[in-house]
Amino acid sequence: MYVSSPDRCRLGLYAYGSDVPEDVVAAAEAALAGVVDPAPEEPAPAPRRARTKKGQYQADDPLTPDANEAYEE
Repeated sequence: MYVSSPDRCRLGLYAYGSDVPEDVVAAAEAALAGVVDPAPEEPAPAPRRARTKKGQYQADDPLTPDANEAYEE
């Protein structure tokens, strides 16, 4: 059975030339039908640095260990 190069790549049949046995193609199609690609997870947004009224980076207050004023929430 003739299988084009893009289809061979899609099916993972790199070891074969353009003439691939039908049972191999059917098995590859069946295996591919059962595989579902998971949706890519979006990365968490990078934290933004807090700024003062002048536009400079705000420092963290060491007197408040449970809060980080240097970053916006």
